[in-house]
Amino acid sequence: MPSLNSLPRLRSITQLLLALAVLAVLALPAKAGQSLNFGEYQLHYMALSTASLRPEFAEQYGLPRSDRRAYLNLSVTRMVDGVPMPVPAEISGIRRNLIGQQFPLRLTEVREGLGIYYLDDFPYTAREPIRFRVEVQPEGSERSWTLNFEQRVYAVNR
Repeated sequence: MPSLNSLPRLRSITQLLLALAVLAVLALPAKAGQSLNFGEYQLHYMALSTASLRPEFAEQYGLPRSDRRAYLNLSVTRMVDGVPMPVPAEISGIRRNLIGQQFPLRLTEVREGLGIYYLDDFPYTAREPIRFRVEVQPEGSERSWTLNFEQRVYAVNR
């Protein structure tokens, strides 16, 4: 059993553990996406139903909330002193449906605090695989990269 002298230390440890638990929970949405390393840069990407967006966020960025619309979220970071920092980038690409129809990405840059995101919304059929081809050139880099990925978007019960 802890002594009365060790209670402040236990409180500090408890507060630290609680803070770490909160940070872990806050990081969960970021883990829902995927990422790919390109040297010192990292491209984060995910596609989800717009129905999953908080109403105020959807309204602020002009994304219609619907079980029949999805959004693509892209961001680029660069490691600076061991910390990932957002980097502006030139990003373009296409998405393809199952029958091979191609549609250009219409990305809108969003700056929120330190974050820089590139968003596009589009119609989708639940569980249908969507194929993306994304070309990325981070600001300050002479190189560009191509990412091909496939993702299924699922309807969200609101």
